[in-house]
Amino acid sequence: MWNPPPAPPLGRRARHAAAGGAAGGMPGMAEDEIKLAMQYRDKMQKRLEAMTHESTSGGVTAKYDGQGSPLEVVVSEGALAGGPAKVGESVIQALKDARMESQKGMQATMMEMQKELMAELQASAPKE
Repeated sequence: MWNPPPAPPLGRRARHAAAGGAAGGMPGMAEDEIKLAMQYRDKMQKRLEAMTHESTSGGVTAKYDGQGSPLEVVVSEGALAGGPAKVGESVIQALKDARMESQKGMQATMMEMQKELMAELQASAPKE
């Protein structure tokens, strides 16, 4: 008698979905919690997109967005008078400082959003 080969083992997500969990979701999270987390992710993305950080060094201003990407560098007439080496140093310093501010802003926003999400999850948790 011929027996077909066994089916390949299910992956973790497939096992979770087969057990009644949200398809592709995270183990231990209810579907409404996943939706709430996704809403907060989108909200955080919008906040980060709206943020900008800038720094000025030696007449050079560098500007980054809230996600850590450079947006622009503006070199003033006064900075140009210092010569190429001085302009180069000022550009590098302004970029470093603006990027650091952008990273700090991202971290602060993420921490704030995480606290908001946790508070909302706790408030909506069933009371025992």
